[in-house]
Amino acid sequence: DGRFNESLIDAYAIFQVDPSKGEECNVGSMSHSADLNHVDLSYALNVTAKRNSTRSLAPVDGMEAGCNCKTNIYTTQLAWQLPLGMSAVRLMISPVTTNGDVLPVGITTAVIHDSTGTHTATTSTMSTFETSTTTTILVKCDMSGIAGGAGIKLTDCKDKFNGETCNVICSGAYEGTPATYTCGLGTGTFMGSGPVCEKKKCADRGLPIKSGQFDYPASCTTAEVGDRCTVSCAAGYSGISSVFFCTNSGSGNANFSGTEPECSPIQCYKQSGYPEHGPGVNFSDCDTTVFPNACDVTCSPGFIGNSTRLTCGTTGAFEGNAPTCGRMPCPVPAGLTVSTLTHNCDGKVQGEECFVECATGYSGSTPEVYKCLFGALIGNSLTCTGKLCETNIPTGPGVNATPCSGTTTTETCMPTCQFGYKNDTALTPCTCQADGSFTVCSTTCSRVTCDTSTVSATYTATGLQNTCANTLE
Repeated sequence: DGRFNESLIDAYAIFQVDPSKGEECNVGSMSHSADLNHVDLSYALNVTAKRNSTRSLAPVDGMEAGCNCKTNIYTTQLAWQLPLGMSAVRLMISPVTTNGDVLPVGITTAVIHDSTGTHTATTSTMSTFETSTTTTILVKCDMSGIAGGAGIKLTDCKDKFNGETCNVICSGAYEGTPATYTCGLGTGTFMGSGPVCEKKKCADRGLPIKSGQFDYPASCTTAEVGDRCTVSCAAGYSGISSVFFCTNSGSGNANFSGTEPECSPIQCYKQSGYPEHGPGVNFSDCDTTVFPNACDVTCSPGFIGNSTRLTCGTTGAFEGNAPTCGRMPCPVPAGLTVSTLTHNCDGKVQGEECFVECATGYSGSTPEVYKCLFGALIGNSLTCTGKLCETNIPTGPGVNATPCSGTTTTETCMPTCQFGYKNDTALTPCTCQADGSFTVCSTTCSRVTCDTSTVSATYTATGLQNTCANTLE
Protein backbone atom coordinates (compact mmCIF):
# COMPACT_ATOMS: atom_id res chain seq x y z
CA ASP A 1 0.00 0.00 0.00
CA GLY A 2 3.07 2.29 -0.23
CA ARG A 3 3.48 2.60 3.46
CA PHE A 4 6.91 2.12 5.02
CA ASN A 5 7.41 -1.27 6.68
CA GLU A 6 9.95 -0.53 9.41
CA SER A 7 10.16 -4.17 10.47
CA LEU A 8 12.14 -4.87 7.26
CA ILE A 9 14.86 -2.37 8.22
CA ASP A 10 18.02 -3.89 9.67
CA ALA A 11 20.41 -0.92 9.51
CA TYR A 12 21.09 2.48 8.01
CA ALA A 13 23.88 3.12 5.46
CA ILE A 14 25.53 6.50 4.99
CA PHE A 15 26.84 7.48 1.55
CA GLN A 16 28.73 10.50 0.22
CA VAL A 17 26.65 12.38 -2.35
CA ASP A 18 27.36 15.04 -4.97
CA PRO A 19 26.13 18.32 -3.37
CA SER A 20 24.33 19.25 -6.60
CA LYS A 21 21.87 16.36 -6.32
CA GLY A 22 19.55 18.13 -3.91
CA GLU A 23 18.24 17.14 -0.51
CA GLU A 24 16.17 14.24 -1.81
CA CYS A 25 17.46 11.76 -4.32
CA ASN A 26 16.12 8.56 -5.84
CA VAL A 27 19.37 6.66 -5.57
CA GLY A 28 18.02 3.72 -7.43
CA SER A 29 17.35 5.57 -10.70
CA MET A 30 19.49 4.91 -13.73
CA SER A 31 20.51 8.57 -13.94
CA HIS A 32 22.37 8.31 -10.66
CA SER A 33 23.58 4.76 -10.52
CA ALA A 34 26.74 5.42 -12.56
CA ASP A 35 28.22 8.08 -10.30
CA LEU A 36 26.56 7.72 -6.88
CA ASN A 37 26.82 3.99 -6.21
CA HIS A 38 24.20 4.28 -3.48
CA VAL A 39 22.84 0.80 -3.89
CA ASP A 40 26.17 -0.91 -3.20
CA LEU A 41 27.15 -1.26 0.44
CA SER A 42 30.83 -1.50 -0.55
CA TYR A 43 30.69 2.25 -1.17
CA ALA A 44 29.06 3.14 2.13
CA LEU A 45 30.96 5.34 4.56
CA ASN A 46 29.24 3.69 7.49
CA VAL A 47 26.53 1.12 8.23
CA THR A 48 24.80 1.54 11.63
CA ALA A 49 22.51 -1.15 13.02
CA LYS A 50 18.95 -0.13 13.83
CA ARG A 51 18.21 0.09 17.52
CA ASN A 52 14.97 -1.16 19.05
CA SER A 53 12.56 1.57 20.00
CA THR A 54 12.37 2.46 23.69
CA ARG A 55 8.78 3.53 23.30
CA SER A 56 6.18 1.46 25.10
CA LEU A 57 4.20 1.24 21.93
CA ALA A 58 6.36 0.29 19.00
CA PRO A 59 5.04 1.08 15.56
CA VAL A 60 3.63 -1.75 13.61
CA ASP A 61 3.91 -2.53 9.99
CA GLY A 62 1.91 -0.26 7.77
CA MET A 63 1.90 2.57 10.28
CA GLU A 64 3.92 5.75 10.29
CA ALA A 65 6.79 5.60 12.70
CA GLY A 66 8.28 8.57 14.38
CA CYS A 67 10.51 9.40 17.28
CA ASN A 68 10.59 12.52 19.32
CA CYS A 69 12.76 11.08 22.03
CA LYS A 70 16.38 11.97 22.40
CA THR A 71 17.19 8.37 23.15
CA ASN A 72 16.31 7.41 19.60
CA ILE A 73 18.75 9.82 17.97
CA TYR A 74 21.64 8.05 16.09
CA THR A 75 25.16 9.38 16.46
CA THR A 76 28.18 7.97 14.61
CA GLN A 77 31.62 9.04 13.43
CA LEU A 78 32.38 9.16 9.69
CA ALA A 79 35.28 10.02 7.36
CA TRP A 80 35.15 10.95 3.66
CA GLN A 81 37.21 12.53 0.91
CA LEU A 82 36.13 15.30 -1.37
CA PRO A 83 36.08 14.25 -5.04
CA LEU A 84 38.69 15.89 -7.25
CA GLY A 85 37.59 19.35 -8.34
CA MET A 86 34.85 19.64 -5.69
CA SER A 87 34.80 21.74 -2.55
CA ALA A 88 31.70 20.33 -0.82
CA VAL A 89 29.68 17.14 -0.36
CA ARG A 90 26.34 15.90 1.02
CA LEU A 91 25.77 12.75 3.04
CA MET A 92 22.83 10.49 2.29
CA ILE A 93 21.28 8.04 4.75
CA SER A 94 19.47 5.06 3.21
CA PRO A 95 17.78 2.05 4.89
CA VAL A 96 19.31 -1.40 4.60
CA THR A 97 16.95 -4.38 4.70
CA THR A 98 17.43 -7.56 6.63
CA ASN A 99 18.45 -9.15 3.32
CA GLY A 100 21.32 -6.65 2.90
CA ASP A 101 19.69 -4.62 0.17
CA VAL A 102 19.94 -0.85 0.13
CA LEU A 103 16.56 0.71 -0.40
CA PRO A 104 16.54 3.39 -3.12
CA VAL A 105 15.24 6.05 -0.76
CA GLY A 106 16.85 8.23 1.82
CA ILE A 107 17.52 11.67 3.18
CA THR A 108 20.53 13.93 2.62
CA THR A 109 22.40 16.34 4.81
CA ALA A 110 23.01 19.96 4.16
CA VAL A 111 26.04 20.80 2.00
CA ILE A 112 29.30 20.32 3.87
CA HIS A 113 32.12 22.66 2.69
CA ASP A 114 35.00 21.86 5.03
CA SER A 115 37.42 19.29 3.54
CA THR A 116 39.50 18.37 6.59
CA GLY A 117 39.15 17.71 10.26
CA THR A 118 36.04 16.59 12.09
CA HIS A 119 32.64 17.29 10.51
CA THR A 120 29.16 17.52 11.88
CA ALA A 121 26.37 16.97 9.40
CA THR A 122 22.64 17.52 10.05
CA THR A 123 20.13 15.62 7.94
CA SER A 124 16.88 16.90 6.52
CA THR A 125 13.67 15.37 7.80
CA MET A 126 11.44 13.06 5.87
CA SER A 127 8.22 11.54 7.02
CA THR A 128 9.97 8.59 8.60
CA PHE A 129 13.04 10.24 10.12
CA GLU A 130 13.78 13.07 12.43
CA THR A 131 16.75 15.46 12.32
CA SER A 132 19.95 13.89 13.64
CA THR A 133 23.58 15.00 14.05
CA THR A 134 26.47 13.02 12.53
CA THR A 135 30.19 13.53 13.34
CA THR A 136 32.85 12.38 10.84
CA ILE A 137 36.62 11.70 11.00
CA LEU A 138 39.36 11.42 8.28
CA VAL A 139 40.86 8.13 7.05
CA LYS A 140 44.63 8.02 6.34
CA CYS A 141 45.65 6.34 3.07
CA ASP A 142 48.01 3.39 3.05
CA MET A 143 51.11 4.10 0.91
CA SER A 144 51.44 0.42 0.04
CA GLY A 145 48.96 1.07 -2.72
CA ILE A 146 51.45 3.21 -4.63
CA ALA A 147 53.65 1.32 -7.05
CA GLY A 148 57.25 1.67 -5.93
CA GLY A 149 60.51 0.83 -7.65
CA ALA A 150 64.05 1.98 -8.24
CA GLY A 151 64.38 5.75 -7.95
CA ILE A 152 60.73 6.38 -6.91
CA LYS A 153 60.33 8.69 -3.90
CA LEU A 154 57.04 8.46 -1.92
CA THR A 155 57.85 10.88 0.90
CA ASP A 156 55.22 13.45 -0.09
CA CYS A 157 52.45 10.84 0.27
CA LYS A 158 53.08 10.12 3.92
CA ASP A 159 50.18 10.91 6.30
CA LYS A 160 47.69 11.83 3.55
CA PHE A 161 43.94 11.60 4.25
CA ASN A 162 40.99 11.03 1.96
CA GLY A 163 40.67 13.86 -0.49
CA GLU A 164 44.30 14.98 -0.21
CA THR A 165 46.83 14.70 -3.04
CA CYS A 166 50.57 14.12 -3.14
CA ASN A 167 53.38 13.93 -5.69
CA VAL A 168 55.43 10.82 -6.34
CA ILE A 169 58.75 11.82 -7.91
CA CYS A 170 61.91 10.30 -9.31
CA SER A 171 64.91 10.92 -7.11
CA GLY A 172 68.61 10.34 -6.85
CA ALA A 173 70.11 8.90 -10.01
CA TYR A 174 66.69 8.61 -11.65
CA GLU A 175 64.55 11.06 -13.61
CA GLY A 176 61.02 11.19 -14.96
CA THR A 177 57.76 13.17 -14.87
CA PRO A 178 56.25 13.35 -11.35
CA ALA A 179 52.89 11.64 -10.80
CA THR A 180 50.00 12.93 -8.68
CA TYR A 181 48.13 10.52 -6.39
CA THR A 182 44.82 11.13 -4.56
CA CYS A 183 43.80 9.51 -1.27
CA GLY A 184 40.54 7.65 -2.12
CA LEU A 185 37.16 8.62 -0.71
CA GLY A 186 36.72 6.54 2.41
CA THR A 187 38.71 3.65 0.88
CA GLY A 188 42.07 4.32 2.55
CA THR A 189 43.91 3.71 -0.73
CA PHE A 190 45.66 6.02 -3.18
CA MET A 191 44.45 6.52 -6.74
CA GLY A 192 46.91 7.34 -9.52
CA SER A 193 49.64 5.81 -11.66
CA GLY A 194 53.31 6.29 -12.40
CA PRO A 195 55.78 7.79 -12.50
CA VAL A 196 58.15 5.98 -14.89
CA CYS A 197 61.64 6.58 -13.55
CA GLU A 198 64.72 5.92 -15.63
CA LYS A 199 68.35 6.28 -14.77
CA LYS A 200 69.80 9.65 -15.66
CA LYS A 201 71.96 9.78 -18.78
CA CYS A 202 75.20 11.74 -18.94
CA ALA A 203 75.05 12.48 -22.71
CA ASP A 204 78.48 14.02 -23.37
CA ARG A 205 78.55 16.27 -20.34
CA GLY A 206 81.95 16.16 -18.68
CA LEU A 207 83.67 14.34 -21.58
CA PRO A 208 86.56 15.97 -23.48
CA ILE A 209 85.80 17.55 -26.83
CA LYS A 210 85.64 14.69 -29.30
CA SER A 211 86.71 16.69 -32.37
CA GLY A 212 90.18 17.35 -30.95
CA GLN A 213 92.83 14.91 -29.81
CA PHE A 214 90.36 12.71 -27.91
CA ASP A 215 87.89 10.04 -29.05
CA TYR A 216 85.30 7.75 -27.47
CA PRO A 217 82.59 5.37 -28.77
CA ALA A 218 79.10 6.63 -29.61
CA SER A 219 77.68 4.44 -26.82
CA CYS A 220 79.15 6.87 -24.29
CA THR A 221 76.50 9.46 -25.21
CA THR A 222 73.75 7.09 -24.00
CA ALA A 223 75.55 6.02 -20.82
CA GLU A 224 73.48 5.93 -17.61
CA VAL A 225 74.55 6.68 -14.06
CA GLY A 226 76.98 3.96 -13.05
CA ASP A 227 78.22 3.29 -16.59
CA ARG A 228 81.75 4.02 -17.71
CA CYS A 229 83.24 5.47 -20.89
CA THR A 230 86.78 4.87 -22.12
CA VAL A 231 88.28 8.02 -23.64
CA SER A 232 91.23 7.28 -25.90
CA CYS A 233 93.55 9.33 -28.06
CA ALA A 234 92.06 10.17 -31.45
CA ALA A 235 93.58 8.96 -34.71
CA GLY A 236 96.85 10.76 -35.27
CA TYR A 237 97.63 10.91 -31.55
CA SER A 238 99.21 8.49 -29.12
CA GLY A 239 98.82 8.07 -25.38
CA ILE A 240 97.19 5.99 -22.62
CA SER A 241 93.38 5.82 -22.50
CA SER A 242 91.42 7.11 -19.50
CA VAL A 243 88.14 5.90 -17.96
CA PHE A 244 85.30 8.36 -17.22
CA PHE A 245 82.37 7.48 -14.94
CA CYS A 246 78.77 8.66 -15.37
CA THR A 247 77.83 9.98 -11.92
CA ASN A 248 74.81 11.67 -10.41
CA SER A 249 75.47 15.27 -9.43
CA GLY A 250 72.46 15.71 -7.17
CA SER A 251 69.15 17.13 -8.35
CA GLY A 252 70.60 18.31 -11.65
CA ASN A 253 71.91 16.48 -14.69
CA ALA A 254 74.22 13.50 -14.49
CA ASN A 255 77.78 14.20 -15.64
CA PHE A 256 80.90 12.26 -16.54
CA SER A 257 83.90 12.62 -14.26
CA GLY A 258 87.47 11.60 -15.03
CA THR A 259 90.90 12.79 -16.08
CA GLU A 260 91.72 13.55 -19.69
CA PRO A 261 94.31 11.21 -21.21
CA GLU A 262 97.65 12.73 -22.16
CA CYS A 263 97.73 12.53 -25.96
CA SER A 264 100.63 13.59 -28.16
CA PRO A 265 100.57 13.93 -31.95
CA ILE A 266 102.28 11.08 -33.78
CA GLN A 267 105.69 11.80 -35.32
CA CYS A 268 105.46 10.17 -38.74
CA TYR A 269 109.16 9.48 -39.34
CA LYS A 270 109.53 7.60 -36.06
CA GLN A 271 106.26 5.77 -36.69
CA SER A 272 106.61 4.66 -40.31
CA GLY A 273 109.73 6.14 -41.88
CA TYR A 274 109.76 7.89 -45.23
CA PRO A 275 107.98 6.95 -48.46
CA GLU A 276 109.79 4.90 -51.09
CA HIS A 277 112.30 7.07 -52.91
CA GLY A 278 115.40 7.11 -55.11
CA PRO A 279 118.80 8.70 -54.51
CA GLY A 280 119.29 12.37 -53.83
CA VAL A 281 116.03 12.99 -51.91
CA ASN A 282 116.30 15.38 -48.97
CA PHE A 283 113.78 14.66 -46.14
CA SER A 284 115.43 16.91 -43.53
CA ASP A 285 112.35 19.18 -43.30
CA CYS A 286 110.23 16.14 -42.33
CA ASP A 287 112.38 14.68 -39.56
CA THR A 288 110.22 16.13 -36.75
CA THR A 289 106.89 16.53 -38.57
CA VAL A 290 103.88 15.43 -36.48
CA PHE A 291 100.17 14.90 -37.26
CA PRO A 292 98.51 16.78 -38.93
CA ASN A 293 101.35 18.96 -40.22
CA ALA A 294 103.05 18.90 -43.64
CA CYS A 295 106.64 19.25 -44.79
CA ASP A 296 108.55 19.87 -48.04
CA VAL A 297 110.81 17.28 -49.65
CA THR A 298 113.54 18.58 -51.95
CA CYS A 299 116.46 17.24 -53.99
CA SER A 300 119.79 17.13 -52.21
CA PRO A 301 122.72 19.26 -53.44
CA GLY A 302 124.12 17.68 -56.59
CA PHE A 303 120.67 16.47 -57.67
CA ILE A 304 117.98 18.19 -59.68
CA GLY A 305 114.18 17.82 -59.61
CA ASN A 306 110.94 19.46 -58.39
CA SER A 307 110.14 19.45 -54.66
CA THR A 308 106.99 17.78 -53.26
CA ARG A 309 104.94 18.07 -50.04
CA LEU A 310 104.18 15.28 -47.57
CA THR A 311 101.45 15.30 -44.91
CA CYS A 312 101.69 13.35 -41.66
CA GLY A 313 98.49 11.22 -41.64
CA THR A 314 96.34 9.77 -38.89
CA THR A 315 98.00 6.35 -39.15
CA GLY A 316 101.46 7.80 -38.52
CA ALA A 317 102.50 7.40 -42.16
CA PHE A 318 103.38 10.16 -44.58
CA GLU A 319 100.80 10.85 -47.29
CA GLY A 320 102.20 11.93 -50.66
CA ASN A 321 105.09 11.02 -52.96
CA ALA A 322 108.78 11.80 -52.79
CA PRO A 323 110.26 13.75 -55.72
CA THR A 324 112.25 12.10 -58.47
CA CYS A 325 115.75 13.55 -58.26
CA GLY A 326 118.27 13.15 -61.08
CA ARG A 327 122.05 13.30 -60.62
CA MET A 328 123.47 16.63 -61.67
CA PRO A 329 125.96 16.34 -64.63
CA CYS A 330 129.51 17.73 -64.46
CA PRO A 331 130.89 19.36 -67.63
CA VAL A 332 134.59 18.78 -68.43
CA PRO A 333 136.51 21.97 -67.60
CA ALA A 334 138.74 23.60 -70.25
CA GLY A 335 141.81 22.79 -68.17
CA LEU A 336 141.33 19.10 -68.89
CA THR A 337 140.87 19.48 -72.65
CA VAL A 338 144.51 20.51 -73.41
CA SER A 339 146.70 18.24 -75.56
CA THR A 340 149.01 17.45 -72.66
CA LEU A 341 146.25 15.58 -70.81
CA THR A 342 143.95 12.69 -71.45
CA HIS A 343 140.79 11.74 -69.40
CA ASN A 344 137.56 9.71 -69.31
CA CYS A 345 135.47 12.42 -67.63
CA ASP A 346 132.91 13.02 -70.36
CA GLY A 347 129.27 12.48 -69.20
CA LYS A 348 130.04 12.09 -65.51
CA VAL A 349 127.19 12.85 -63.03
CA GLN A 350 126.99 13.50 -59.30
CA GLY A 351 129.08 11.07 -57.33
CA GLU A 352 130.89 9.47 -60.25
CA GLU A 353 134.67 9.48 -60.70
CA CYS A 354 137.09 9.69 -63.65
CA PHE A 355 140.85 9.55 -64.33
CA VAL A 356 143.08 12.32 -65.69
CA GLU A 357 146.67 11.64 -66.76
CA CYS A 358 149.44 12.92 -68.99
CA ALA A 359 148.74 12.25 -72.65
CA THR A 360 150.95 9.93 -74.65
CA GLY A 361 154.18 11.73 -75.37
CA TYR A 362 153.99 13.68 -72.16
CA SER A 363 155.28 12.90 -68.73
CA GLY A 364 155.16 14.46 -65.33
CA SER A 365 152.43 14.16 -62.68
CA THR A 366 150.96 10.81 -61.76
CA PRO A 367 147.38 10.15 -62.83
CA GLU A 368 144.70 11.93 -60.75
CA VAL A 369 141.15 10.86 -59.77
CA TYR A 370 138.50 13.53 -60.40
CA LYS A 371 135.03 13.33 -58.78
CA CYS A 372 131.76 14.88 -59.95
CA LEU A 373 130.39 16.89 -57.01
CA PHE A 374 127.56 19.44 -57.14
CA GLY A 375 127.97 20.02 -60.86
CA ALA A 376 131.79 20.30 -61.01
CA LEU A 377 134.70 17.91 -61.49
CA ILE A 378 136.93 18.16 -58.47
CA GLY A 379 140.57 16.98 -58.45
CA ASN A 380 144.22 18.05 -58.39
CA SER A 381 145.77 19.65 -61.47
CA LEU A 382 148.54 17.86 -63.39
CA THR A 383 151.82 19.16 -64.82
CA CYS A 384 152.78 17.31 -67.99
CA THR A 385 155.76 18.07 -70.28
CA GLY A 386 156.32 16.86 -73.82
CA LYS A 387 158.79 14.08 -74.71
CA LEU A 388 162.08 15.20 -76.40
CA CYS A 389 162.29 14.08 -80.04
CA GLU A 390 165.58 12.27 -80.54
CA THR A 391 164.91 10.04 -83.52
CA ASN A 392 164.31 10.65 -87.20
CA ILE A 393 166.16 13.93 -86.87
CA PRO A 394 166.36 15.63 -90.30
CA THR A 395 169.74 14.76 -92.02
CA GLY A 396 171.40 14.96 -95.40
CA PRO A 397 174.13 16.81 -97.30
CA GLY A 398 174.13 20.41 -96.31
CA VAL A 399 171.14 19.94 -93.91
CA ASN A 400 171.28 22.03 -90.78
CA ALA A 401 169.12 20.30 -88.03
CA THR A 402 170.15 22.65 -85.26
CA PRO A 403 166.71 24.40 -85.16
CA CYS A 404 165.09 21.04 -84.20
CA SER A 405 167.29 20.50 -81.18
CA GLY A 406 165.16 20.37 -77.99
CA THR A 407 161.88 19.95 -79.82
CA THR A 408 159.27 18.07 -77.76
CA THR A 409 156.02 16.35 -78.46
CA THR A 410 153.68 18.26 -80.79
CA GLU A 411 156.25 21.00 -81.27
CA THR A 412 157.57 21.76 -84.76
CA CYS A 413 160.89 22.91 -86.12
CA MET A 414 162.22 24.14 -89.48
CA PRO A 415 165.64 22.66 -90.56
CA THR A 416 167.85 24.81 -92.84
CA CYS A 417 170.66 24.28 -95.37
CA GLN A 418 174.26 24.77 -94.26
CA PHE A 419 176.43 27.56 -95.62
CA GLY A 420 177.22 26.90 -99.24
CA TYR A 421 174.10 24.86 -99.69
CA LYS A 422 170.75 25.79 -100.84
CA ASN A 423 167.40 24.15 -100.78
CA ASP A 424 166.23 22.98 -104.08
CA THR A 425 162.59 22.90 -102.95
CA ALA A 426 160.68 24.70 -100.22
CA LEU A 427 161.46 23.20 -96.83
CA THR A 428 158.55 21.90 -94.68
CA PRO A 429 158.47 21.96 -90.86
CA CYS A 430 159.14 18.83 -88.86
CA THR A 431 156.78 17.80 -86.07
CA CYS A 432 157.87 16.01 -82.91
CA GLN A 433 155.66 12.98 -82.52
CA ALA A 434 154.50 11.31 -79.28
CA ASP A 435 156.96 8.47 -79.82
CA GLY A 436 159.90 10.87 -79.72
CA SER A 437 160.55 10.90 -83.46
CA PHE A 438 160.15 13.61 -86.02
CA THR A 439 157.80 13.36 -88.90
CA VAL A 440 159.39 13.10 -92.36
CA CYS A 441 159.93 16.56 -93.67
CA SER A 442 161.52 18.10 -96.82
CA THR A 443 165.23 18.65 -96.06
CA THR A 444 167.05 18.41 -99.44
CA CYS A 445 170.03 20.79 -99.79
CA SER A 446 172.49 21.14 -102.73
CA ARG A 447 175.80 22.93 -103.15
CA VAL A 448 175.80 26.41 -104.47
CA THR A 449 177.67 26.99 -107.92
CA CYS A 450 179.98 30.02 -107.95
CA ASP A 451 179.52 32.77 -110.61
CA THR A 452 182.68 32.85 -112.90
CA SER A 453 181.78 35.97 -114.76
CA THR A 454 183.57 38.11 -112.33
CA VAL A 455 186.65 35.88 -112.38
CA SER A 456 186.97 35.88 -116.15
CA ALA A 457 186.86 39.59 -116.42
CA THR A 458 189.50 40.08 -113.82
CA TYR A 459 191.96 37.58 -115.02
CA THR A 460 191.47 38.11 -118.74
CA ALA A 461 192.75 41.56 -118.45
CA THR A 462 196.02 40.30 -117.11
CA GLY A 463 196.35 37.57 -119.67
CA LEU A 464 195.78 34.84 -117.15
CA GLN A 465 193.77 31.72 -117.63
CA ASN A 466 191.45 30.01 -114.98
CA THR A 467 189.55 26.83 -114.23
CA CYS A 468 186.81 28.33 -112.04
CA ALA A 469 183.93 27.54 -114.32
CA ASN A 470 181.30 25.34 -112.61
CA THR A 471 183.17 25.40 -109.37
CA LEU A 472 180.99 24.51 -106.35
CA GLU A 473 181.29 25.89 -102.93
